Amino acid sequence: MGFERYYQTSIHSKLISIRTFSTSSLKPKLNPWFVTGIIDAEGTFCTTIYKNKAYKTGWVVRSFFEIGLNQRDSSLIFQLKYFF
Repeated sequence: MGFERYYQTSIHSKLISIRTFSTSSLKPKLNPWFVTGIIDAEGTFCTTIYKNKAYKTGWVVRSFFEIGLNQRDSSLIFQLKYFF
C-alpha cells in the first residue's frame, strides 16, 4: 500500500456532464457523516466553569463551539451553518 494520492482513479465522461461543480448552491445538503468528520478534525466544543461572586449563584458556566478553517473555505462554513 502506498499513499492515497498515488492511487489511480478514473471518472467517466458521462458522470462529468451530470455533476455540477458550483459552490454557490442556495440550500446545500451535507451528509451527516461528513459533518461529523469535519467537526472531529477541525472543531472544538468547550465548557468552562468558574467562581464569580458578581452572579447570583456565585458560578459562571460558559460553553462555546467553533470550527477553525481557512477563509477560502467560507462556503463550507455557510453550508455547516445551514446544516445546524
